[in-house]
Amino acid sequence: FVGGNILNPSTVANGGTSVMVMEGSSTATISGGIHTRSLTINKTLGAVVTLLGNLTFGQSGGNLTINSPLNFTTNNTTVLINGTNLTINNPLSNPFFNLTIPANHTLTLSGASTSILGTLLCSGTAIFAGAYGWTTQNFSCTVPGAIIRLQNIIQFTSAEYTVNGLLNLVGSLANRLILEASGRANFTGSIAVAIAPTGSTMTLSAPPSTGTIVVGMTVSQATGQIPTGLSPFINDRPTIASGASLVWVLNKTLTTRVPTPSGTIALAAGFKAKFTLANNGTSSQNVVYVQTQDIDSSFGKSIFVTGSNGDDAATDVALFRTLNWGPLVVQSGSVYYTFIN
Repeated sequence: FVGGNILNPSTVANGGTSVMVMEGSSTATISGGIHTRSLTINKTLGAVVTLLGNLTFGQSGGNLTINSPLNFTTNNTTVLINGTNLTINNPLSNPFFNLTIPANHTLTLSGASTSILGTLLCSGTAIFAGAYGWTTQNFSCTVPGAIIRLQNIIQFTSAEYTVNGLLNLVGSLANRLILEASGRANFTGSIAVAIAPTGSTMTLSAPPSTGTIVVGMTVSQATGQIPTGLSPFINDRPTIASGASLVWVLNKTLTTRVPTPSGTIALAAGFKAKFTLANNGTSSQNVVYVQTQDIDSSFGKSIFVTGSNGDDAATDVALFRTLNWGPLVVQSGSVYYTFIN
């Protein structure tokens, strides 16, 4: 238990297996350095802990838990969460300036949304869990094949993720970077189309191969172009309104009869996540070879992806059940003029 400051040389690891707890009602500082033991910030009466230098925290099995006001935004400091998970329960101040998390990391946000005044950098696959989201100036991940999993907005209404500045997501053609919502199921099924007002019925030919299907999920094809006859459903992103077992009813009604796709196709169902690039006039984007699944935007700027097509295209389909995202392509038949003065 520490009632005052933690002063740690930048080259010396503050190790051990016991949990270090910062407590008491007085303000305190952490000089930075390397901390490999579990640390809990649990101050009282509004006392704020301030970071004075860059902090590298954690090892496998250690945890950083923030239960009280924290100010890690001093002097453009960077917190590197290295090899451990991070839980933020009550970020009443500005928790971070720059936050870097490694591959295969889980950041749990409970109690309130978290702010990052600089850059949130993901060095690989990351899971954002808990009931709340984050707001960051910049968000960056340039690791091909990395999966960024966001808490879904249906089960957790406060889990929204907002980028106010630069959105920098870069994968490769062979290994796209993936943004997806938590809660997803893949299965092989068929669609039986009815006439309004009876709506439409989805009959599964087999249980989900992965995940669990529940009411509230949206439905779409899992790969490739929208099959003929399914576009009236998929374009409007129907959700599962009721059902169980192998028969599910969608919240979609038809005004005219449409062809029913024959046979079974690969389908997917999932909850939606809310991920927004702010439409503030100064935000920017560099998004290349990205795959998205069940991602919405809260009145934000449209995000255009190089090398990734929507699910109405025939090739390079990568944007599934995603609103306000689209392919960045050169229009066919474009004409270029050269003017000589």
